[in-house]
Amino acid sequence: MFSAFTKRRSLHQEEDEAFEIISPSKVANKNKFHDLHGHDRLNTVVLELQRSCAWTQQMTPIQLTEFLLGECKELLHELAKPQSKPQNKSSIQAIKSEVGDCLFDALMLNACCAVKFKYDLSECFEIASEKVTRRTPYIELWGPSDGPKAASTSRECEAIWQNEKQKENERQQQQHQQQQQQNTPSSPSPSPSPSPSPSPSPSPSNSPNFIDMVNSILSETALNFQWLSDFYENETEKFFLVLNTALVSCAVTSCFFLGQAYRTKRPLIDQGRE
Repeated sequence: MFSAFTKRRSLHQEEDEAFEIISPSKVANKNKFHDLHGHDRLNTVVLELQRSCAWTQQMTPIQLTEFLLGECKELLHELAKPQSKPQNKSSIQAIKSEVGDCLFDALMLNACCAVKFKYDLSECFEIASEKVTRRTPYIELWGPSDGPKAASTSRECEAIWQNEKQKENERQQQQHQQQQQQNTPSSPSPSPSPSPSPSPSPSPSNSPNFIDMVNSILSETALNFQWLSDFYENETEKFFLVLNTALVSCAVTSCFFLGQAYRTKRPLIDQGRE
């Protein structure tokens, strides 16, 4: 019945979320359909809607999930009514109708996802069955061969269920971590960075000598002093002029040679920091 899902063509190529048309069934038989009952009949209804109903073919998984949520809310509302009792026939009929709507939407959602995400319809049924049987090992029908686990109360049943669920989550986390490690490319070992070459220090032969620099400054100062002293007749004023000139000369000379010394020692300082 589900083999027809392998034959499909796109309803709207521009709509990625749109459902896809299923090729018409060649074995459709009205007499056989009317002979079906229960879940076989509902499964056939879902399949035929996907084959020939344009509205169904345009439904997306998100839309069908919203429909399913809406039907579940209606079922909750019906169950919460005060008159919802086993003795009330009208209430029972309403509950059956709401449960049927939930089943129909669930099957429609499964079929839509099977086409969109390209998996077989029966896979979800198999996964659900395996999950439930794994979490209820105390049931004799599918329990372990050495005997089912004891679970005589609902609390014990719930504890076993939660324990198995936790084990499943741990296994999934381990598989996820292993997959991430496999997908993560190994980073190459960092190559040693080349040490910076020290900046060339000024050659001693090219560096001016401190004594020569002072003599040169003093010579220029003396010439300037002789020119300036012609404007000063007071000896005291001449004395302070000489003193100020000498101080300025020493300050300029000291700054110059401090800069020279820093440029000379800088490569050694940088190496020490590294």
